[in-house]
Amino acid sequence: MSKIFAVNASYYWKWFTVTLLYSINIMITNQDAFTYGAPGIDESQHGIDIDLIPNATKCMEKAKWTTQDILPSPPIKACYPRTRTWHVGIKETIDDLYPSDQIPNSGPHREAWAVFGEYDYLPPGRYVHNLEHGGVVFLYHPCTPDEMVEQLRHVAVTCTWKYNLSKYPKILNITSPMAVVVYGCVYKMSYVKASDIRSWIRHNQHSPEANENAQGPYSYGLIHRSDPPKENGNSGYCPDLPEDNIDMNVSQQLTLEKKVSADNSTGNSSLQNLRPSTPRNKEEARWAVGSLVFLVILLTSAICYTRLWQKGNNGESFAKVANLNDSPHTDETIDIKGILKKLPHVLKKNRKKSRNHSNSKGANYHLLNNDDEESEEDQV
Repeated sequence: MSKIFAVNASYYWKWFTVTLLYSINIMITNQDAFTYGAPGIDESQHGIDIDLIPNATKCMEKAKWTTQDILPSPPIKACYPRTRTWHVGIKETIDDLYPSDQIPNSGPHREAWAVFGEYDYLPPGRYVHNLEHGGVVFLYHPCTPDEMVEQLRHVAVTCTWKYNLSKYPKILNITSPMAVVVYGCVYKMSYVKASDIRSWIRHNQHSPEANENAQGPYSYGLIHRSDPPKENGNSGYCPDLPEDNIDMNVSQQLTLEKKVSADNSTGNSSLQNLRPSTPRNKEEARWAVGSLVFLVILLTSAICYTRLWQKGNNGESFAKVANLNDSPHTDETIDIKGILKKLPHVLKKNRKKSRNHSNSKGANYHLLNNDDEESEEDQV
């Protein structure tokens, strides 16, 4: 009996030793399991650098694009077959699991989804999980003009509280610098047309968890948090707003300007009358009106100084001008240029003659007075 017990004891000690050594090996090779959970578990704080892209938030072009640099093009709307969904551990790379020619819109993602709101950069592995929870993601290239980003932000914050706005340097370019993503669908654009975007979101938002108001735990890079409404549900997804009727985008003006410049270079000015009113045109109009007023004042001052209306009544000045063409060497056509050249000299001579005439009248008047005085003395 004692021999059997000794054999069993040695057997148990053997397995106890093996189990202990195996546990020690796991502890050494998986230290993070005792730091923040089981190996590969995503709890939104540790190991998140694996999803971050270097310079994802910086414009790597020579200069940030302007509205004149953006090439206007119709929006590109596409919906894709939804790929299989599973949670990818934090130790595994995830970007390689998405198609390289598409903006990620469904498929595998991290377990911890993101807090809704605006981010400096939100990795696809996070926002794809937000799409599954009924979120709408608004993306823009880091070189996108600030004016267009502000227009995109306005649509996002007035569309739904479950939005994420973020820079995204991949796939987006100068032709399509912005995009809107719902679960399984992507809307790429070169300008913001609010009414069309809202209608597209309402038509394609079919997430199974769209009506829940849960927030995710991930918040790295969060700029502005979007809080859920007091009442549950999202029945008012992207309602049309009155300002949507106002042309908020610069694309129509850009397209029109380019068409006008192209027509001008080819000699076709059929679009000239359609050029929109711009501040530059208004400034030119002010200068034109000011110049016209100045010329009117100058002409009126000249007429008042030379008293042309008096000389016109006497008929002398204009008669002189008319007589300039009476010479036998003139042709039947009137030399306007010659008349204008001689007009100042004629006016000057007429002024001198009028002065001499007034002086002669004064002399005659004095002579007449002297004759009257002499006649009175003779009578006396």
